[in-house]
Amino acid sequence: MGLEADLARGTAEGRELAELKLEQTRRLHEHLETLQGRGAPQASTPSQAGKAVVENLKSQAEASSKRVDQLYDQARKTGETAATVDSEPLLDLINKAPNPLHLDYIGNKLKRLGMAKQDEAGNWVTTGKPISLNDLEEIYKGASAEGKAGGTEGHYAGLVKQRINEMTEGAGGDAYRAARAARSEHARTFENPKMMDRLLGEEKGNRKTALEDVWNKTVVDGSISDLELVKRQLLTGKDRPRAARQAWREVQGQTVQFIRDMATKGPKDEMGRRAVSGTKMRQALNSIGEEKLNTIFSKETTRRLYKLADAAEDLTTAPRRAAAVGSDTMTRFLSMLDTVTKIPIVGTPFKVAAGAAKTVAELSKKGEAGAQVREALRSPLDPTAKKFSMKEGLEALDKAARPSIARLSQPVPQQFPIQSAPSGGGQ
Repeated sequence: MGLEADLARGTAEGRELAELKLEQTRRLHEHLETLQGRGAPQASTPSQAGKAVVENLKSQAEASSKRVDQLYDQARKTGETAATVDSEPLLDLINKAPNPLHLDYIGNKLKRLGMAKQDEAGNWVTTGKPISLNDLEEIYKGASAEGKAGGTEGHYAGLVKQRINEMTEGAGGDAYRAARAARSEHARTFENPKMMDRLLGEEKGNRKTALEDVWNKTVVDGSISDLELVKRQLLTGKDRPRAARQAWREVQGQTVQFIRDMATKGPKDEMGRRAVSGTKMRQALNSIGEEKLNTIFSKETTRRLYKLADAAEDLTTAPRRAAAVGSDTMTRFLSMLDTVTKIPIVGTPFKVAAGAAKTVAELSKKGEAGAQVREALRSPLDPTAKKFSMKEGLEALDKAARPSIARLSQPVPQQFPIQSAPSGGGQ
């Protein structure tokens, strides 16, 4: 009749094997839940997690901009922004632009200040009057405002800001240089990186990235440098550091949730749990990539995730060897017993001995079916017992199994490790 028939008829033997399968599913879910809860995430939806990330990055951008303004105010009070430089480099930028009309607002600004005029050919030329550092900073702010629209205007605004940075290099005193350095750092962190523009930018009053898409744009679609930039800012930003760190934990929590959702799309078992597909879990992990996973978590956590995928895949995929009793279910069960100790342990060791698989395999080679499977799981501590359940057998084998699975039984930390942020500046 075979094992499948036993399962179909609901025999005691088949039931014990079904219970073992339910136990595997439960433990796989338990481990995913534990991983997800380590960082103590508070968001229950992608939108809530996205909101936490965006609000914290926006708050830090505003605080950074405010610090820049304060430093420039100090430079003005010292009179350092009254120093002047030649306006010719800025006029040269306008005249050589593929479409000078996009920069006419700068030419008109300089004209109003008495520093520039247009010749008969329409080119902008200097009047010989130099431009003050303070006036250049106002033009810089104007370019930043123009650039918020993105596209062509954003491109030209970037050229203007780059040219002003070149013109003011080394100008002014200590207070001005401190303000200029803060402004450059703000630009490198919040204005220049395309990732920050995607997360914080708006078009026609609407967010460029919906809150529910923030995690996907940051983790799946973004580059490793994009992800490192977001992580660095959330973990090292000076504004609201506790909330910012929590926002990073939301990124971690949503990452595990994504892996879990991808791996559990199948039907539910009788306990209401969806089977964990090792193949789909691996696809989810690979869609993120090991390098990004190491950035989001730690290398140890990434290793555990891949090990969990291996275990789930072994438990749900028929092995390559032929079925000893002509039953695909039997071969799956043998594979499950062979690999059950591969599951990364949550809490206490999983009470399964690798020797059980060997015993069952030997019996299956003799053509034995469900009843002998049950017999194979008798407790080695009580071989004469007439009545013996799967649960009792596994518990009895626990002592023999401990040495082989001890390495997987480390205590689970309460939170994901908050690693040191990547070194170096933003993009």
